[in-house]
Amino acid sequence: MFSKRVLLVIVLLSAVCSSPTLSNAQGFTFFGYLQRYDSQKMSDPAISGYTGGVFCEFGGDFGKYSSKAMAPKTFGFGWAMDVFVGLGTYNSKLAAELSADIFGITGRYKIDNDNTVGLFYDPIVVYATPVGGYIGSKLVLKYSYKDFQLNVARGGAGFFYGCIAPKEDGHLHSVELQYWLGEPYFDFVGVRYSSIPFNDSKSSGIMLFYGFGIR
Repeated sequence: MFSKRVLLVIVLLSAVCSSPTLSNAQGFTFFGYLQRYDSQKMSDPAISGYTGGVFCEFGGDFGKYSSKAMAPKTFGFGWAMDVFVGLGTYNSKLAAELSADIFGITGRYKIDNDNTVGLFYDPIVVYATPVGGYIGSKLVLKYSYKDFQLNVARGGAGFFYGCIAPKEDGHLHSVELQYWLGEPYFDFVGVRYSSIPFNDSKSSGIMLFYGFGIR
C-alpha cells in the first residue's frame, strides 16, 4: 500500500534536502527512540510489538533573525522538516516504520522569556508503522515553558486537509512532552503517546527517546 508513495516521498525529500536554502538552517534535533505498539482488532486478541530507531529534525527561520534572538511579544515564521526510521518486531514478525514530514511551515509567538507558543503545519506527510499509517498532512500545536516543551499533533489521510478532515480511517493523535537538560548544545529526554486508528483496529504507541539538538 505504501511502497510507491513512500518511494515518491523519499525522492522529494532528497530533492528538498539538496536545496541551498537549507544551508541557513537554525534549528536541529536528533534522538534515538524505543517504542511499544499495542493493537486491538474487532473480535481478535490484542497484539503488541517493539521498535527502535532514530529521528532527525531540522529547520530555520524566514528572514535574517534567529528564534533564539527573538524578543518577547514578537512573532516568528519559518520552515521545518523531519524524518524517523525504525526496525523491530510486531506480532513476532520483523517490522519497519518510516515517517517523513516533507516541508512544513512553522510559526512562533514568544510571550516572554519563559513562555513560547507555536505551530507546525505540513501539507505532505508519509507515516507508516507496523500498526497502520497514512499519506496526508499534519498539524502540531506547541507550548514551551523554560526547559519543558509540549507538542500536541493531529494527522490524517489526504494532502493539505487530511489533518482536518481525513479521507479514510480516523485522525492520528499524539501528545509529546520533552525536557531539555542543558545548553548551548542541548540534551533532552521525552515521551510520546500516539493513538493510531487503522481500518478496523485501534492501536497505540508509547515512545521514549533521548537526544541532542539546538533550538
